[in-house]
Amino acid sequence: MPKASFLRSARLGPILLGLAMLILCIMGLMFYSNWQGLQSAYSASIRAVEVREVTGQFLSTVKDAETGQRGFLLTGDPTYLEPYNSALLAIPDLLNRISSSIDQDPQQPSRIQRLHLQTNAKLSELQRTVYLRSTRGAEAAIAIVATDQGKHLMDEIRKSCREIDAYQTAQIQLRMNEKNTKSERLRLVTVAGCTILFGIILVAAFVIRSTNSRQQRLTTEIEHSHGILKTTFVSIGDAVITTDAKGYITFLNPVAQALTGWSSDDAMGKSLAVVFHIVNEHTR
Repeated sequence: MPKASFLRSARLGPILLGLAMLILCIMGLMFYSNWQGLQSAYSASIRAVEVREVTGQFLSTVKDAETGQRGFLLTGDPTYLEPYNSALLAIPDLLNRISSSIDQDPQQPSRIQRLHLQTNAKLSELQRTVYLRSTRGAEAAIAIVATDQGKHLMDEIRKSCREIDAYQTAQIQLRMNEKNTKSERLRLVTVAGCTILFGIILVAAFVIRSTNSRQQRLTTEIEHSHGILKTTFVSIGDAVITTDAKGYITFLNPVAQALTGWSSDDAMGKSLAVVFHIVNEHTR
């Protein structure tokens, strides 16, 4: 029974080690998965913030163009066209930046496409009035402004920008919630995994201590049995020689020493054929 218990304890060690390795692998996979999700959420939130910033910069630039146009229409002073011309150069690049930042979002392309159309119409209206003010005077240009076409287009652009901005704001909040969820999950995985591993370590320590204790008892019992056996071999009246698996002598009792003529010290480690040489008594 003690031997069977000892064998069970010895087999339990590799099982605990394998379980610990399995838990570490599971923790690693879960940690990697949640970390990837956390990184993805972080990147998406950064991209959403950038879209909001570029959208605000775009709307401000369109306003600058309109402000320069109005100043030129009222005064005819070409210096008012400087912010207007700068805005005309910057607006296409800002639109492209918005488009490239939201091209992976399925709900935004329709908005950016509408914004492109609205912006082109607004720029055409601005360019037309500036051209008329330069070539036909203020009245022709102001007549177009009085139709409120430019105001209507600007209102539509503001509306599209608000929709894009509102969507990106919602995305930022969504990604923040996702990051918080991933972070909490990482914390739970780490705490749970460490707790389980700590429990396995405690069990393994108990098993190792129990196994060592049983091993020491078995060793003591074996040594005791060996001592009794050796005493028995020394005491009996028959010659006893023991060898290892290769046939080398490990023990001679006194009767065997007298029979062979070899002392125990001299015979130790020698082949049995050398020490115990059998001769036929008739043929010699």
